[in-house]
Amino acid sequence: MISNREIRRLFSLYSELLLLHRKDERLAVLLSGAAYRLRNISEPVTSLNKSELLKSFHPEITPLIDELNATKTIQSLDELIQLTPPGLFEMMRIKGLGGKKLSALWNEAGIDTIDMLLHACKSGKLSEIPGFGARTQQNIINSIEIYRSNEDNFHYASMADSAETLVQRLQEIYKRKLISLCGEVRRQSTTVAKIEIITTISPKELKDNILRKYLVIQSSNKEQTKGHTPDEIPVIIYHTTKNRFYDELFKRTGNEDHVAKVLTRIKGNDAYSSEKAFIKKPGWRTLFLK
Repeated sequence: MISNREIRRLFSLYSELLLLHRKDERLAVLLSGAAYRLRNISEPVTSLNKSELLKSFHPEITPLIDELNATKTIQSLDELIQLTPPGLFEMMRIKGLGGKKLSALWNEAGIDTIDMLLHACKSGKLSEIPGFGARTQQNIINSIEIYRSNEDNFHYASMADSAETLVQRLQEIYKRKLISLCGEVRRQSTTVAKIEIITTISPKELKDNILRKYLVIQSSNKEQTKGHTPDEIPVIIYHTTKNRFYDELFKRTGNEDHVAKVLTRIKGNDAYSSEKAFIKKPGWRTLFLK
């Protein structure tokens, strides 16, 4: 079941992209309002019936919730994602840049990356665009500097749904169970630098055109694939085999000191059928009995 938090994120993104592409400002406003109301709804909205949904949402919003409940996606949103340059998703994270301003930057100035935006602001080239005077340009410069000073870390709570959704979509697309979060996000650290996933899917199987609405692939080799989600959360996918999945999952999840201590006590090169089987390996328990 798709969570309220994930629906809120998708509605907010849909709203921004409608404004960016100058498609339907009225629907964009309705989506923004629905995303706001979702903050105060505790029960899963996908479990509510039509009459219950209409008490909280506009009639144009409820079919989108039904579509998410049935398909876990919104087709019209997927189409907008495909039409949007990757750099614009990162620009959405700059404070003060909503869909309308991004639309002006993209359509009138041809700017679709943060580097292009920063250069244009520092050179004063945006002054000819309404709403981008000297003060606004300086504010954008300041916001970019703040963003880049913090861009290596995300609060776990802000990206947990994105991480779990990406794993679910990979499992659904590739019909595999051996796909799991690992690293800091699996440990639920307070802040994380990226989404890390381990899988038996090979690099050749990961196709950008299939995954684009969930993952933009930047580079790939036999060990790992790097990319980012449509909302610019960095992703690393580690490739492994069925036989090595669970011990690699352990190595990629635990902190370095803990992993090193365990591995010095576990001998052999066995394959494991589950995490439980790996933990039962002779030598593991002695680490905690001393």
